[in-house]
Amino acid sequence: MSLHKLRYFVAVAENQSFSRAAATLHVAQSALSRHIAELEQAIGAPLLERSANGVHMTPVGRVFFDDARDALAQVENAFGQARLAAAGSVGSLTIGVNELSVRHPTIVWALAEFVRLHPAVLLKTTMMTSIEQFRALRNHQIEAGVVIERPAAMNELDHLSIGRDDFVLAMPKDHPLAVRQTLSVADIMDELFVAISAERHWLSQSKLLTRCHACGFTPRPAVHVDSERLQIALIREGIGLGFVNMSACYTLPADIVLRRVDELQVALDLDLVWMRQNGGGLVGAFRNLVASRAGETAEVA
Repeated sequence: MSLHKLRYFVAVAENQSFSRAAATLHVAQSALSRHIAELEQAIGAPLLERSANGVHMTPVGRVFFDDARDALAQVENAFGQARLAAAGSVGSLTIGVNELSVRHPTIVWALAEFVRLHPAVLLKTTMMTSIEQFRALRNHQIEAGVVIERPAAMNELDHLSIGRDDFVLAMPKDHPLAVRQTLSVADIMDELFVAISAERHWLSQSKLLTRCHACGFTPRPAVHVDSERLQIALIREGIGLGFVNMSACYTLPADIVLRRVDELQVALDLDLVWMRQNGGGLVGAFRNLVASRAGETAEVA
């Protein structure tokens, strides 16, 4: 049953006149009468009756009227909500994040600003590796993600470059090497390291270790850990040095310092990604916020 038949019936019932309803709806009275007749035929009972005082609903018509009017209101509300969602005003938005993105100033600012600008939108973030985010995007579990080392071959994705995050060396403030502002590979050849496990973080660690090996250097791990938070805690305890990203400076304890290693000029690329066909609405609103700040903080220094 088409919605316009419901709309025609409600208009006639409210106006108690075919002519007034036709004028309100901007349709011919004959077409209006035909649609009402088809509606009554589909229901199997008359809905309206004509009298000298106008058009009135039958008992069946009165039962049908309330539900028909509610159905039209629900449809109008659905369209309205969809338009608001397309404009980025209501709905929900789920964004995948990783350890680098949750401390990057552009992403943190964009998340906070999005909440301020869109209070009716339920914003959710979920911690995932980049590989997990790519899978979640394809399965529609998230609408956007902040990933490292985006593969160029993923043509179904659109992206916005946020910046690069350099690898640096973290050490206790009282470590003998901490007096140097920059280091060389030769300075750290004999050091032990608190290493991040490559099983879960292979995208970042493979890029770092490839560069280390190209310099003739293989870090000697005292321990492998699965999170940077534990890595920093063990570095504080003097277990070893550790390679972290420069964005760690935003959350670093005061007794840990970061130093660059001259030969290890390696960084991770950080991108906002989303499915190509899903770049409007709330995703577009968040993307525009990130874009407005990405140029200002493209590289973490």
